[in-house]
Amino acid sequence: LSRSAQLIFYLKLHEVMSMIILIPRLFSFTLVSNLFTNIIPFYLSSIFPPQIVALFRIQVSIVQSVTAIFPLNNKVISTILFDQRDNACAVLDKLLAFSINYFYLLTTVFLTIAMVLYSPEYTQAFIILPILHASIIMERYFLAMEMRKALVLINYIITLFACTTVIWVSSVQQMVLLYAVGISLYLLLMLTTAPKFRLKPMMLYLTLSCPLTVLLSLKSSYIGITAILICLLLILKYSPTNKNTWTMLKA
Repeated sequence: LSRSAQLIFYLKLHEVMSMIILIPRLFSFTLVSNLFTNIIPFYLSSIFPPQIVALFRIQVSIVQSVTAIFPLNNKVISTILFDQRDNACAVLDKLLAFSINYFYLLTTVFLTIAMVLYSPEYTQAFIILPILHASIIMERYFLAMEMRKALVLINYIITLFACTTVIWVSSVQQMVLLYAVGISLYLLLMLTTAPKFRLKPMMLYLTLSCPLTVLLSLKSSYIGITAILICLLLILKYSPTNKNTWTMLKA
């Protein structure tokens, strides 16, 4: 080979090696999501009957798929945060306020319908929906603010916690509770690591209330929906959103 051809070969090889090195880091950014979607169900499939694992998978899949109906998709959220990094905390406030108003209202509707039409076992996972989407927004914020090391560390901490705790799981209800605790702890660590912003106290309260609401809903679906309604009323009173918020985010 000529010297120029060798140089091109080594440059291409360097690009390939760089991508290979980057893959574990990219995976670690979404490790918590992959953990509850694929890793834990795969582990549980060797312990529980297929019907029980399938029920858990269905609930997780429904919750994660519902986040896709948010008016701003994840790429748009990332773009907004990247483009407005100088004003990131204010933008984060607007995004989270819009998200919790949207998803707590949606969760209330879903819980009501599910309680009427389905078994209570199908309703508990909906409670996690607002916290899950808030964690997605916080992930994008961390990436936009180049806080990647902190995000990777938080992902590893939650993974270690979940993998240690899952050995005590013995029912679908406990699987959902573990999911709620894992996602809530994930969001809690991101919130406490992030700089101060206006909505932070409210988000901390909602994050801590999520596992408790799921736990209460295991005893009674009516208690669970009552707790969600209380959260929704607090949000509408102290963190309402309006057309101006949507217009500013869309712009």
